[in-house]
Amino acid sequence: KAFSNNREKILNFLDSVIIKIQSGNFESNSSAPLSNGIHMNRIKIKSVLEDVSDFKVINQIDKYRWEKEYFDNSKKNHKREEELISTKINSTTDSIIRRDLILKKNLITRQLDSVVAREDSVTARYLNSLPVLIQKRLNENSSGAQTDYFKYQLGELYYIIDNNIYARTYDKYELDLSHYNQQMIAYRQGELTNMPEKPVAPKLNHSRSIQQFKEVIEGNSTSEFAPHCLYSLGWCYNDLSQYDSAMYYLETLVTLYPGNFYTPQAWMYCGEYYFDKGKLDKAINCYQAVMRYPESEWFDEALYKLAWSQYRISNPEKAISSFLALVDLGKYGINGSSLLEKESMDYIAISFSETDITGEKGL
Repeated sequence: KAFSNNREKILNFLDSVIIKIQSGNFESNSSAPLSNGIHMNRIKIKSVLEDVSDFKVINQIDKYRWEKEYFDNSKKNHKREEELISTKINSTTDSIIRRDLILKKNLITRQLDSVVAREDSVTARYLNSLPVLIQKRLNENSSGAQTDYFKYQLGELYYIIDNNIYARTYDKYELDLSHYNQQMIAYRQGELTNMPEKPVAPKLNHSRSIQQFKEVIEGNSTSEFAPHCLYSLGWCYNDLSQYDSAMYYLETLVTLYPGNFYTPQAWMYCGEYYFDKGKLDKAINCYQAVMRYPESEWFDEALYKLAWSQYRISNPEKAISSFLALVDLGKYGINGSSLLEKESMDYIAISFSETDITGEKGL
């Protein structure tokens, strides 16, 4: 009972201290309703308060990510089952079995539509609330331990929101453009006296995301979220068709953070950038860099583009070697490269025909 009474006194005292700190009225010489032997450290209390506030925000971010992952997995499972049933439908000649399968597929399709509808609703709720919550926390404490994490997450949320805004406004633009074209026909036929005004195409705006990502990498180059922000900056500028800027940030990523999760994809982007510009030697170097990460999902595509680049620079023998390696990947079921395997077989035949016109070397 004595312990319970003291516990209540301590809790009441902590509540009063927390309220005073939050209101800015806490004084270091405040008298405590406890024994003089108990001393509270104001800095530690404020630190606890900050940790609690950070935890509330982190908890909401994690809930958003978990629910997103749940919906992604649910959609993937439904689509997989839908594809499996479609295969069975196409392979059966029994009308009764076919009818039952079609009914089952329709049910799965409706379930998938329901999952998508719930996902849209939940996502919209988080996209409305989370940015406000994170920005409020950053306004309260712009130099806390979680600041870089919050800025990165805020940038990612803005990226999604601004893409959604652009998609909606572009859909409206297409409807307005269709209406404009109909009005122009009527105008040319003399049915309208005034020329209709052509709608202006919307522009994607990633300035909010870019600001958050840049604040992280410019404020603390050693931040654990710096590589994440470099990667995201690359894609922001890619979406804006500012490819040189995208390359700058992705090249910085592969140079400074060779072991990062995003590095193989960044190398792949650099390779595609140089490939499209016809700088095949640089493209080859980038594709070879991707191949230093054999566990990456980009490995087989990099190998394919490596072979293609070698073929384009008139080195069919190296191209054949790379294409054959990709065929082996498909043969052993590595990285699911069946489509690239088929294309590789076609290029192998072409490469052989160009490197050995007489056919004397054989295979």
